[in-house]
Amino acid sequence: MSRSIFSFALLVLCLTSAARLTTAQVVTPNPKPTNCENHIAVLEAANHDAGKDGLIILIGRLGRGDNKPDLNRHRLQSARAYLTDYLSARSTNTIVIAEGEKVEGYGRIEIYVGGKLYYVFAIKANADLAVGSCEPADLDDARQRELRKKLYPWLYPKQPRKARKPATKR
Repeated sequence: MSRSIFSFALLVLCLTSAARLTTAQVVTPNPKPTNCENHIAVLEAANHDAGKDGLIILIGRLGRGDNKPDLNRHRLQSARAYLTDYLSARSTNTIVIAEGEKVEGYGRIEIYVGGKLYYVFAIKANADLAVGSCEPADLDDARQRELRKKLYPWLYPKQPRKARKPATKR
């Protein structure tokens, strides 16, 4: 029962955040890190505002404390995979991703819709962009586990197939 109440509250939060974004895109000069629910609401609002065939540009910038290899690519891949694989809302050719120069403060992902800056995600040092299911991974069902692997493939390396031993006569 409490899980369904939480899900309903999350839905209301996402819808109200998305409604605020579509009516007034306020981009602060020094954004602070937010949470998974905010990331979801912003990406869904950007998807809606861009339209089915509109272009969304995502530019990832490492922050001062970011030092993990491939971190920028991981963050950008998560944002794109959320819209293309998780939601199945867009085709990959309507999303452009690029890596920008390093910035002071938090790492960030800048979202551009219609050629204009739409929103800036600030992300804590060395953290991935949290999207998809905002619940802990150990609560995932089989479907959610497969979707999470699309959002964060580097966390789920493919296991090499074991070589089969040739059949021997006895």
